[in-house]
Parts: sequence; C-alpha cells; structure tokens
Amino acid sequence: MNLFTRMFRSRDDLSTVADDEHVEAEFVEQAKTFSEDEKRFYRALQLVSTQTSQLSRQIFRALEVQENFLSEISQRASKLDSELNTANDYLSSSNSTVGALQAQIDIEVTQVNASVDSAMEQITQTLSEKSSSVTAVLDGILDIGKGVNMLALNAAIEAARAGEHGRGFAVVADEVRRLAAVTMEQAQQAAEQLDFTQVNQELNNITKSNSERLSNFVDVIQGATGQLTTLFQSISKQLAEVMDNTAVIFETLELSSGSMSRIQGKNRIIHDVVEQMTVGLDKIDIHNADINEAITSFDQTLNKMHLVPDASHDQLDDILKRGKLRVAVEPNFVGLSFRERLGQPLEGLDVDYAKAFAKFLGVECEFIEAPWDMCTELLTSGKRFGEPPADIVISALPPSEEYDNVAYSEAYTYLNWVIARRKGDTRINSINDLDGKVLGIINDPAALQLLEDKGLRWSSNENKAGGSLFLDNLIAYSDQSRIHNCLADGVVDAFGVDLPIYHWACENPASPWHGKIEIISDNVAETPYYYTMAVSGWASSYRLLAQANKFIAWFKQQKERAQIERKWQGTTVSGDISYRDEPGHLMGEAELKQMYMTHCEKFELTPKE
Repeated sequence: MNLFTRMFRSRDDLSTVADDEHVEAEFVEQAKTFSEDEKRFYRALQLVSTQTSQLSRQIFRALEVQENFLSEISQRASKLDSELNTANDYLSSSNSTVGALQAQIDIEVTQVNASVDSAMEQITQTLSEKSSSVTAVLDGILDIGKGVNMLALNAAIEAARAGEHGRGFAVVADEVRRLAAVTMEQAQQAAEQLDFTQVNQELNNITKSNSERLSNFVDVIQGATGQLTTLFQSISKQLAEVMDNTAVIFETLELSSGSMSRIQGKNRIIHDVVEQMTVGLDKIDIHNADINEAITSFDQTLNKMHLVPDASHDQLDDILKRGKLRVAVEPNFVGLSFRERLGQPLEGLDVDYAKAFAKFLGVECEFIEAPWDMCTELLTSGKRFGEPPADIVISALPPSEEYDNVAYSEAYTYLNWVIARRKGDTRINSINDLDGKVLGIINDPAALQLLEDKGLRWSSNENKAGGSLFLDNLIAYSDQSRIHNCLADGVVDAFGVDLPIYHWACENPASPWHGKIEIISDNVAETPYYYTMAVSGWASSYRLLAQANKFIAWFKQQKERAQIERKWQGTTVSGDISYRDEPGHLMGEAELKQMYMTHCEKFELTPKE
C-alpha cells in the first residue's frame, strides 16, 4: 500500500460517521497504526496546511481593516466635496457682493460729482454777477472821486472870490452834500455787493449735501465691507475645514498604505510556501512514494518555515535549548516598548515584563519588532518567509476573539483606558464631548468594542442601534509612531488610549510631547483594562503558557513588579478580570492542556510537566 493511500484511507473510511468528534476519535485510533516516519510526514502536512490557513485568515482580517480605512476616507471625501461646494458658493456670493458694491460706488461717485459740478456752476455764476456789480459800484465811486476833484477846484476858485460875496460856497456846499449822499449810497451798494454771505451759505449747503451723500456712501461701503468680511470669514472657515479633512484623508491613506503592505507581505509568504510545497510534491511519485523520500522533499520547506514536524516537538523545550525567548513587541509603543533615542535599547513596561520572564526561564530575551496588530500574526510565521516566528507576544495585548489561533495567559498588568486632548483644549473634557469630533485610537478590537458599547458611532457602525455620540471620524492607528503626533499636530481632536502609552509621554519632561498633550479622564471602561501574554494555539505551546502563568503569579508578589508599574503608569491598578470574561470562548492554559493531552494520546507521547 502506498503512502497516500495508507495515510488518507482512514478518513475516507470514516465518511459515514456523522459527528466530527467521533471522526477525530476514530482517526486517532487509525493514526496509532502509522509508523513514526508516517506520523512525522502527516504532522508536516498538518503544520503547513494550518499555517497557510492562518495566513489566509490574517489577510482577510487585514482586508477588513482596509475596508474600514476606505469607509473613513469615503466619508471624509464626501464631506470634503460638500465643504468645497460651500466654499465655492461663498466665493460666488462674494463676487456678486463685490460687483454690487462696485456698481453702488460708481453711482455714488457720479452723483457726488454731478452735485459738486452743479453747485460750483451756481457759485461761479453768483460770483460773476457779484463781480459785475462790484465793478459798477467801483465805477460810481470813481465818478464821485472825479466830482470831488471838480468841487475842490471850484472851491479853490470860489475861495479866490470869497471876499466879494461868498454865495458860491453855498453852491459848493450843496454839491458836496449831494456827492456825500451819492457816496453813502454807493458805499451801501458796494457793501451789499461785496457781501459773500450768500456764497458762504451755498458753500455750506454744498458741504452739507455732499457730506450727507458721502456719509451715505461710507455707510454703503461699510455695509458691503461687512458683508465681504463675513463671507471671507466663512470662506476661511470652510478652507480650514477642507484642510482638516485633507489632513485626515492623508493620515488615513498613509495607514491604508501600511495595511496594504502587510497584505502584500502575507501574500508573498503564502506564495513562497505554496511554491516550496509544489517543488517538494513534484518530487514525490504518488503511486510509489517512499516515506523517507517524501520527508526529505519537505525538509527544506519546513526548515524555511521554522516548522518542526516531529510530533514530540515542544515550544518550551525549544526555547530552553536555544537559550533565547523570542518576544513579539511593537517598537513604537511609548511607555510600553520604545526607544527614547535612536540606537538605544528598548525600554518600557512590556519590555521590563518580557525581560523578567526570560530571566525566570533562565534564557536571554530577543525582541522581534513589528507593528502592534501584527504581533499575534508573528506566532504563525516570521515577518518574511524564512524568518523565525515569535514564541510569545508581550505587547499591550488585551485578549479578543478577533485574533486567530491564539491562547492567552492570565493578566500580568491592569490599567485604565483614558481620553487625551491637546494641552488646554477646553472643548473636550470627557468622552461626552466627542460628538462631531475626530477621535484617534490604536487599531485594537477591544478599544473599538469599548467605544461602541459607550454609544459612539462612526462610519462603519453608524447604523447600529444605541448610538448617542456620532464621531466625525474614527482613525484606528496601526502605525504607533503616529499616535502622539497626530494629537499634538491637530490631525485628531482627541485620542483614546491605554494609560501607560500616554503617561510617560504626558508627564515626563524628557518626552517630546510634554506640555503639548494631556490626559483628561479616569478609566472610561467599566472595569480596569488589562494585558495578557499570548502564545500560538497549538498543543506544542501548552507548557510555555503554563510557565508564563506560573511567572505571572510569582511576579505579582515581587517588589520589582510594583516598581515597574509605578514607573510606567504612575500607580498600580488592581483587577480580577481575565480572558475568561471575554466573549468568544477564548483559549487559555486549560484549553491548551486539553489539546496537548489529546495530541500526546494521538501520537502516543508521554505528557511532560
């Protein structure tokens, strides 16, 4: 009987069994008849199949994240279009106002010019008439002067004859009186003609009339200017909102680009796995396959994938043998796992816990750095094909059914989930002030669920019942290097976050965000938030998870733990919630132990403590 007939006939023979558990039990019995090499080859196929399946599910989850990004971008793009249309309406209105103002100015200027021209023409005519009258008066005065001269001459002549009779003086006197009367009359006329009171009155009337016109003109201009100012303020406001929308769109596009890069990376790994398997399978004659030849064909693929087909393989033994604990962490989680300066070693709450656990096991701690929402995926495979996977995740991980094939430890730390704002931004004082605002969070399923339970709604859940606060946008960050700058720079209005991630950033004077952002709330959740360690949900990880729980229970009693807690989150938070309290029947030590015992029975292994 050839290899494939022997290995898979047992399952075909069980096809009539209805219950899957019965099928598995029967197959366990059949598997006991396999040789050790056949068991090893079967295990190799099982591991490759499981890993490929997990990678596919990870791609599906990344596509869901991508869909959420696109939803937020679509919402913002729609709002951007609306705001641009509004700004265009304001601009059109301002153009109309400017046109009307220009026409009004032309009318007012024309009327003022006409009024001034008419008044000046009247004044010119009056002055001309006055000038003619004055000339006549002056001519009269000139005649009087001539008469006086003649009288003076006559007086001189009569004086010569005065001695004779003196009557000529009487005549002269009468003439002088007449001339005096004429002179007085002419003087009176001259005074009247030289009286410019009428001209002054006309000038005053012109001044008053044009002053009123100019005052009305100024009122018109001021009114139009006020309208334009209001319009330009509205335009400025709309353009500011356009800039805000553009900033959110660019931020989301950048995150979306990172998500697509991850999807492409997973696709490359699957492609390489399938290609390597194809090469191995092509070397096998399905009718005359020799088990050793089949295993040899798969060895290269398995080695590159860091998969051990030996059924007795144990993750804890592997760690102790290599002398290193591979820990998946996010390298940009300020306060948890970060570098204060480029080139320095990682530090933070999670880093301290990881080092303490490695010390507990008696091995070194090796960090595998990756974006936070990729950390659990590193339990399946390395970041790239050929790189080793992580043994454990110790990186701000709250348990969730969203993570595929993961088993969780007990909680190693409890903390508060808080809201932060820009320093002094009094618009936001609590979660209730987030209506119509842009909120940033870490791309954490637990955080999304918490916000939804609190009645917050955004584009991807806006139709769910129970909404009381509607966000303008929700940006879920996978790039943790942006989660402080996005708030400080005004891309988001507030940020919902685990306390340790913002405690150091807000409170430590060495932080580049000190004095720029601040925490404004106590715990938003009903119970304390908590982090767990996570291992792959395979039987081979059971003993590693058991050691992690043993360490957590022991470390809680140590002074070193209290020092770590106070350093990185300011206080020690107590709690008793665990992965068992989360929805989805999550796996923990008990579930892995059951899986481990079944595995040992299946492959006739002696369970280890």
